[in-house]
Amino acid sequence: MIVLSGASLVLPDRILSPGTLIIDGNRIAERIGGNTAGHPMRTLIWLANHTSRLALGIKAGDIVTTGSHTGLVFAGQGSRVVARVAELGEANLILSEV
Repeated sequence: MIVLSGASLVLPDRILSPGTLIIDGNRIAERIGGNTAGHPMRTLIWLANHTSRLALGIKAGDIVTTGSHTGLVFAGQGSRVVARVAELGEANLILSEV
């Protein structure tokens, strides 16, 4: 499920579709999606418990991902990013200065 500003979008089987991430014309990743943990909440709970046992915790400003089609990739200011997921389509964005 994807949550956007309180609304949710359920994508049952499409998370197993091929996904591609392109930054500035360079193919960065191409993968088949899926969640081996079964549900994203399961990995979030594990992470919270694990970091707590290490006396680290999850702090405000930490970046947490419970799964990704392509892995966590950082793109610089001005980068042109294209994300494609078969059967869902394509999203394009340009990262500008804040």
